[in-house]
Amino acid sequence: VGMSLQAMSNRDPMEYVRDAAARMDAEFTQEGLSKHDIKNISHLIVPVYYQTHFYLYCLDFENKRLGILDNMDTVLSGKVPMKNKYGGTKDFLKKVIGEYKKTYKKPFKSAFNKLTFKLVNMHCADSTNTTDCAIYAMHHMSKYVCVHADGHDCAFPVIGSDS
Repeated sequence: VGMSLQAMSNRDPMEYVRDAAARMDAEFTQEGLSKHDIKNISHLIVPVYYQTHFYLYCLDFENKRLGILDNMDTVLSGKVPMKNKYGGTKDFLKKVIGEYKKTYKKPFKSAFNKLTFKLVNMHCADSTNTTDCAIYAMHHMSKYVCVHADGHDCAFPVIGSDS
């Protein structure tokens, strides 16, 4: 299940709640789950577009973890402070989840404030590729399973390989 956060400084968190609820209704119906039955969701991947850069939040409710997957290693390498890079996106995501819980009266498996935060260290991250962040974000969404292992295979397959 996904919802995208963007240009959040002047937007109402309820906009995102309505959008996410509509998407979840369709996906839950397709899977035979009751609408808004979020206690069955173990992982939620949220694409974020902030300051012309795409990255992902991965909420792992089962293991109580919140990870950021970012193809740019500028924070891990110490070149950019975390607050400058990600701004208030984590706080805004917390507001959106809070509004969802308040509106639909449904708890997640774990409370947002109980999730341990981690910037995932990916071997393929670098600070020179400033144009492909959206492609990497889509790739990470399809490959990452919220294990928060530094060994996440974030690279694209070599042309001609079977993977």
